[in-house]
Amino acid sequence: MDTKKAQREIKKTKRKVGIVLLSTLMIGAGFIYWKFFSLQGVPTGKLIRTVESPNGDYKIKTYVQDGGSLSADAVRGELVHLKTNSAKTIYWNYPDNDPTVEWIDETTVTIGNQTLHIPKQETYDWRDDKNYKREYPKQFSK
Repeated sequence: MDTKKAQREIKKTKRKVGIVLLSTLMIGAGFIYWKFFSLQGVPTGKLIRTVESPNGDYKIKTYVQDGGSLSADAVRGELVHLKTNSAKTIYWNYPDNDPTVEWIDETTVTIGNQTLHIPKQETYDWRDDKNYKREYPKQFSK
C-alpha cells in the first residue's frame, strides 16, 4: 500500500517537473522571438526627428541605434497615432543613419526606400527582406 502511494507521489512530482520545464521553455522561446525576430524587441535608440502626417493623425519618429565601433548604425521608425497616443515600431533598417521621411498622403509614408501603408499595418524589417542589400537608403541632407 505504501509503495503505491509512493509511486503516485513520484508520478505527481514528475508531472510537476515536466510542467515547470515546459513552461520555462515556452517563456524562453517567447523571449527569444520578441528580442530577435519581432519589431517590438528592437532597441529604442536616440531620437533623430519627428515628421507629422498631412492631416495630423500620425507622427513618424525616427531613432538611431549606435552600432558602436564594430558595426554600423541602425534606425528604428515608430508610428504614433495621435488620437489614441499609441506607438508601434514599423521600420527597422541597417545600415542607416537618418532616412528621409515623406508622407505620400494621409496614410502612406516613405521611410528611406520603403513605402508603408498605415491602414494595411505594413512594416519593414531588414532581417526579413529577401532583397536586402547592405546599403544606405535615401538620407536627409545634413
